[in-house]
Amino acid sequence: MLLSEFLFNFLTWFNIFLIFVCRRLLNIFQYFFRSFIRRFSDFLFNFLMRFSIFIFYDCRRIFILFLRIFRWLFSDFII
Repeated sequence: MLLSEFLFNFLTWFNIFLIFVCRRLLNIFQYFFRSFIRRFSDFLFNFLMRFSIFIFYDCRRIFILFLRIFRWLFSDFII
């Protein structure tokens, strides 16, 4: 057997092995990232909901103050 044939056979089988292993690893990572993204999106949704509730209910005075200042500054332009 020539060295080139040996290299060709070795690389062919090694390539098949790598494809198999990479496919398995990809499936594992895909499962992990899918569950991670699902958990992260749940966390992000909860965080945004709580933060918006905090802004709209606990910081209501800041918004009212901002609206009063806005009305006072732009009262000439508002019809």
